[in-house]
Amino acid sequence: MMRNRGFHKLLLSYLPVFAISSIVLILAFVLTFMDYVDRNTKEMAKAHAENSLQLYERALSSVDQLITAEILSSPKLKTFFDQQEFNVFEQYQMLEYLVSLKNANDLISSLYLYRTRDEMIVSTYGTTDLSAFGDKANVEYYAGGTDRAVWSDPRPFKVYMSEEPVAVVSLTKQVSFGSGNKGLVVVNLDMRKLERIFTDYTQSSIAASVLLDSRGQRIFGPLPEVKDVASRLPSKLTGWTMDTYIQLNEPLRKLSLFSHTWVLAGFAVLLGCFGWLIYAVYRNYKPIEKIIASFQRFSRREGEWDEFQFIQHSIEQLLETSQQVEDFSKENAAFRKTYFFNKLIEGDLTVFESVKEESLWELGLNPGCNQFLFAVLGIDRYSQFEAEFSYRDQNLFKFAIYSVVKEMADNHGLHVWHEWIASHQIGIILQSNKDGDFAKLASQYGYELRDWVNRHYKLDVTIAIGEPVAGMEHVSHSRQTTLDALNYSASLGTNQVIGYWDAQDDKEREVYGYLPQLRSVAGSLRLGRDSWRAELAGIFRHMESQHLSNAEIINLMNYLIYCFSNEMSEMSAEYQRLWNRVSLELSEAVAQLVTMEELTQRVLGSLERFGAALTAMRQMREGRSTIERARELLQEQYADPDLSIAKMCELFQMTSPQFSRLFKEEIGETFMDYLARIRVEQAQKLLKETEDSIQDVAKQVGYLHSYSFIRAFKRWVGKTPGDYRSQG
Repeated sequence: MMRNRGFHKLLLSYLPVFAISSIVLILAFVLTFMDYVDRNTKEMAKAHAENSLQLYERALSSVDQLITAEILSSPKLKTFFDQQEFNVFEQYQMLEYLVSLKNANDLISSLYLYRTRDEMIVSTYGTTDLSAFGDKANVEYYAGGTDRAVWSDPRPFKVYMSEEPVAVVSLTKQVSFGSGNKGLVVVNLDMRKLERIFTDYTQSSIAASVLLDSRGQRIFGPLPEVKDVASRLPSKLTGWTMDTYIQLNEPLRKLSLFSHTWVLAGFAVLLGCFGWLIYAVYRNYKPIEKIIASFQRFSRREGEWDEFQFIQHSIEQLLETSQQVEDFSKENAAFRKTYFFNKLIEGDLTVFESVKEESLWELGLNPGCNQFLFAVLGIDRYSQFEAEFSYRDQNLFKFAIYSVVKEMADNHGLHVWHEWIASHQIGIILQSNKDGDFAKLASQYGYELRDWVNRHYKLDVTIAIGEPVAGMEHVSHSRQTTLDALNYSASLGTNQVIGYWDAQDDKEREVYGYLPQLRSVAGSLRLGRDSWRAELAGIFRHMESQHLSNAEIINLMNYLIYCFSNEMSEMSAEYQRLWNRVSLELSEAVAQLVTMEELTQRVLGSLERFGAALTAMRQMREGRSTIERARELLQEQYADPDLSIAKMCELFQMTSPQFSRLFKEEIGETFMDYLARIRVEQAQKLLKETEDSIQDVAKQVGYLHSYSFIRAFKRWVGKTPGDYRSQG
């Protein structure tokens, strides 16, 4: 019993000291550890924010560098800002140039040019004056001085006064070629894509980033739950600021509320516990000492000492911190892999000089395979895909397609390295060591991949197969043949597998034969002839059967727009305003070219509406019936050499100026030009179908003197009647 009481006494003496000391030590350790974790977390968050800001500024700088390079080197921009006169064809060339600039960078949603001299605006939507431009306030602000910021804060933008504005971030560059301010180049960036890039770059499990504009207003990023800013990084490029806030889980957040005062109080308690321990040992050791002395008096054996062993055990867990470091390392590895992929397909192999063989496997290359082939998988009608599916569903579809590219390559015994090279395209590098036709094997792989996507996701995809090459230094050549094959996607249609052989097998085509046919369509529609639609539909069918490239189709469509602009340029302002609206529709259809079938439907639909509106306007105008009777009379009596304006005025009881003005407004050309053109057209038929002499042909079409006929014929046809007949 005495022994048990002594045990309990010792236990009760030391256990409270041990318990209190342990609690205080653990508390001090946790608080010290929290302080250490907090400092390191803030440093990591700041490093991540700096890296994210650099990547974000690099994305914006790519737009800035593109526009600066164009201002410094583009002859089209210099011509636009320096040239005194700017005809309609040049305007549409500039429109095509602006559309190409817009397509050069995925962030650009629209851009326009402002010329100071005549306050003219040319944008991707067309041309207008500053007074009617929806973004007039922005132009006046930047045109008013040279000390304006290049990058704007998020602001509303609209092309027309009546439409709803959209939020954009604008890059405004002043243009000066040696003498004064020539004007402005304004580039508008899509806020949704900027937000998507910001979210991708700043996504982190330990920190939340918020982007603020120059006035301190939030642009992107979630509203923080805490007010303590871990880092604040200003952007020298845009003048914006990126604030970063630490995100802690709930237990760590509560522990972080303890201050250093609690740590000091804990150490004070710990010192008291040590004093208590010394006193308890001293007090309790006295009875033990007496007992030991008693045993030593009655026994010669040395007593066995029982040592109280106190084991203090602490386990430090740094799983969260180590996981954060691992995630950050994975993000850097993914960025590095994409960077090497782009360098390889561009033909820049300098970055691979220091890469070891085992690192090539990590990047996605098989060092044992020397045959390479580049391919592209693109989602057709991507704008429709974006409109139909939410951003989350889009990412799910993309992830599934990205995964199946590798799975099917493995099934065919191919090694694959693939990366997203655009929002709607996956670049694919295939490698093979198999004997046989590599291009045929890749083609089979492409067809199975397309069919799988069609069957499981109901999506149309176009797959382009490049030419096989030997050695990674020639991958850029395979990529170029892939891009050449993609250039025929409009003629071949969507949901196709297009090989490099489709571009190589296509012989050079003579597209110039379409030019007079397109001019004829424009003239027929202007004159109100019903035959224009059948002519244009036939041209489209022939173009589709010839498998023209996308570039050839776009050039021919731009020429058709030019022909219509030329035909309408001599007509009244009311007709020209109607045409300007239709020309924007046609330009948009050309810019959004997907297939010849869709282009045909859109162009014919726009021109049918234009023709109907043109007819309605003509019928409403005063004098329409008179000019129509005059035109019919010219068609019947063109062979009369005495046919003149005076005779027509006498017949219709009108003055010469009045008749000439109405005729040109309704027909689009002067009376004499119209009469001469009819006579020359009839003369062309006679020269082809008869053996009559040139003098006889001249008399049959209303010319008394052959030299007058020859001069008029050469003016309209570009060659003499004799040359025209001899050349067939």
